[in-house]
Amino acid sequence: MARSGRRRGSGADTLATRQAIIEATIAELAESGFSATSARAVALRAGVAPGGVFYHFGSMDDLLGDVFDRCHSARLDRLRAALDGPAEAWPAQLARATRAEFESAESRALLELVVGSIGSPTLGSRIREGIAESVEFTRGVLGEVLDGSTLGAAVPLDLASEVAASAFFGLEVLGHVGHDVDLDGLASIVEMLLALLTGRAAPA
Repeated sequence: MARSGRRRGSGADTLATRQAIIEATIAELAESGFSATSARAVALRAGVAPGGVFYHFGSMDDLLGDVFDRCHSARLDRLRAALDGPAEAWPAQLARATRAEFESAESRALLELVVGSIGSPTLGSRIREGIAESVEFTRGVLGEVLDGSTLGAAVPLDLASEVAASAFFGLEVLGHVGHDVDLDGLASIVEMLLALLTGRAAPA
């Protein structure tokens, strides 16, 4: 899904400046929120001239879209790594990965971008592509779990994937507004569901 806005040159200095602007945008989104993340605020944090954002990215929508692509791709990579092992280990690994997501600036930046995109058709298009990718990733995980199980044919995989992806986003929202999400308890529930779906014995 990765795309980018306007690129000015490809030298080391240009790439370093673009990276600094992206990092500054993530920090600004996480600390100040979507509505306060202006080109001026980002430029000040990145240590570049006020016009640097537009010089390197063309527009704020292009910059925010690039930030979303970067954070979202990194998140999927981390979740794939968390699931790199036997299904029996997934619940505990997912609980650890989810806790790390909740505590990261990138997670807060993603949340701000998703909510902020409601009023931005251009950015919203980028966000929808990312959400579709998340649902497809979830579909692959559920498909692997359900493959060969007695419930595999009965579960509507597309709908289940959307529900699971939405649940993760909902938990993330709760975590960021200060609700104490019981991730260990959630891991236990996921473990029991996996046992039910795969037909193996649930842990005592």
